[in-house]
Amino acid sequence: MIMAKKVAVLAVNPVNGCGLFQYLEAFFENGISYKVFAVSDTKEIKTNSGMVLIVDDVIANLKGHEDEFDALVFSCGDAVPVFQQYANQPYNVDLMEVIKTFGEKGKMMIGHCAGAMMFDFTGITKGKKVAVHPLAKPAIQNGIATDEKSEIDGNFFTAQDENTIWTMLPKILHLLLYIPVIWLYFSASITCGNIVQIVFSSCAVKKLPSISDFSSVAIPFWIAGLANG
Repeated sequence: MIMAKKVAVLAVNPVNGCGLFQYLEAFFENGISYKVFAVSDTKEIKTNSGMVLIVDDVIANLKGHEDEFDALVFSCGDAVPVFQQYANQPYNVDLMEVIKTFGEKGKMMIGHCAGAMMFDFTGITKGKKVAVHPLAKPAIQNGIATDEKSEIDGNFFTAQDENTIWTMLPKILHLLLYIPVIWLYFSASITCGNIVQIVFSSCAVKKLPSISDFSSVAIPFWIAGLANG
């Protein structure tokens, strides 16, 4: 059975709503499953502008469940500039542990503004190019900070701020929608005096395919047992 990729979204408190909702709306509109975890001890958080949000869960409950997700989004906000003051809070300790675990497992790591900095703090960005807010650029010690609007390097997808998320979002959606399959064997047998067997070999599919789904992809196929004559 083919399963769509699933995303864990981390929302700090307060969170930049402009950035957060770009991800959430894009995932929703494209049928990508996601779950939002508050970097807090409660599911109730606020946006930078003061809007109250009730999200799905708290980050403590993401620990130990990293394998249930294919990608991690760090949604930045006004909580980050004061992070050091609260670094010892349990939810921030959990934040760093979760980021490190996702990174070490090679999952998609997505973030904007100071997202690259938070990834870098855990050491998982070593040798990777990252886009980061100019004020956070000096803090990058393991990765390679650039001045680009966004950077895609391996499993890292980072944007300079919420206004440049759009430059990497199409690639993110493409990778989340298209599930890599080395060999997809799809066969159908029709018994009606003759047997027709269709075998498809593919490298990327968006959903369980019909024949028309493969019209734009070069796919070898074989049809055996056609009607005589």
